[in-house]
Amino acid sequence: MKQLYIEKVVKYIEKYRAKLYAYVIMDNHAHLLIEVSDEPLSNSHIKK
Repeated sequence: MKQLYIEKVVKYIEKYRAKLYAYVIMDNHAHLLIEVSDEPLSNSHIKK
């Protein structure tokens, strides 16, 4: 399950040209330190 989560994160990091500085994935949640480009993630349909 964690591998699938990592694959999804990589997909969106590449798609939106964001920078992933750090992450930790636990059994019930994750923490990501991300820098996004000019377009805020909330406007980018990442929920699809």
